[in-house]
Amino acid sequence: MVGLGTQDSLSLAKKFVSRTKVKSFPMLWDKTGKSWSALGVRAQPAWMLIATDGKVIDAQLGEIPYAEILNTIA
Repeated sequence: MVGLGTQDSLSLAKKFVSRTKVKSFPMLWDKTGKSWSALGVRAQPAWMLIATDGKVIDAQLGEIPYAEILNTIA
């Protein structure tokens, strides 16, 4: 799992990570926003499950349904 920020500024992204205490996965920053465009992210929160071959297994807007994702992986 990784987080991918591209809105606002890197400074605000760092404050978000600090405020939410995200430590269980790395947070990446894309100042261009091209990553979100390429992945089809139009709003947040958004998430996608990507296989090791790069194929998108599932992608949705909204809260991450951890139990559903774990079932899909199993």
